[in-house]
Amino acid sequence: MKNFRNVLIASSLLACAAGAQGSVLTFMIDGLGNFNLLPQAYGDRVVALDDADFHYDEQGEGFTPNVVTSYTDSIGQSPSYWSTGYGDLVDVYFEDADGIGSGEIVLTADYGYEVVLYGFDAAAYSSAFASDPIIDAVRVMGCASTPLFEELDAVISETTRTTYDFSSAPLQARELRIQFESGNLGNLSDDICLDNIRFGQVAVDPVAIACPSDYAAPICELNFFDVSAFLSLYNNADPMADLNGDGDYNFFDVSMFLSEYATGCNED
Repeated sequence: MKNFRNVLIASSLLACAAGAQGSVLTFMIDGLGNFNLLPQAYGDRVVALDDADFHYDEQGEGFTPNVVTSYTDSIGQSPSYWSTGYGDLVDVYFEDADGIGSGEIVLTADYGYEVVLYGFDAAAYSSAFASDPIIDAVRVMGCASTPLFEELDAVISETTRTTYDFSSAPLQARELRIQFESGNLGNLSDDICLDNIRFGQVAVDPVAIACPSDYAAPICELNFFDVSAFLSLYNNADPMADLNGDGDYNFFDVSMFLSEYATGCNED
């Protein structure tokens, strides 16, 4: 039986969604052939439907100049392109490493912004299955260990597509990780794809940032780079260093930074 868990994000973040901008990753990339690795730059700071060899879509919300996209390859994954054959989708992302069964697309916003996820499609390679396969999980993660969305024992269409639509209650965080786990399919784990990633960005007031001490990459992890970035902004009287929002740059901002830094970024 399917097990759905959709964890709602804080209402204060949802309120920021008004006026959000959006882009759609369609994976239309000139010159890319089947099995080719996806360029890590595809989806970074989208400002137009066509950007040299990269092509996108948008549905009226605008674009995402303050969001970068990455395709995880840290544990032997091979994030790759395929043209057709996954249900009724064309131009898709799939995880080509047989048996890995772990695909992930990461959307990361600049400091002062958050990513808004409206939805995405998934499909199974039609000729590999006689019926819709069931995979271990489809989920969306933020910084916390609890998923923002999770569907266990997810049924993925091999004839059309399975659509995950969050448009009525978009998922929102500084960084969102769209994941699927298909290791239960064994050597067919590469026969699951993602497509049409529809996401946006929204500006967040410094005093409303979920983890204000997380200034630098990697997101969701606090280290020396965050301290260095804060000190640089503070010394330059940048509004992003005015953590208490009083218009001054003094001990209270430093104290708030140190307190937030000690707490860590385990909440979205």
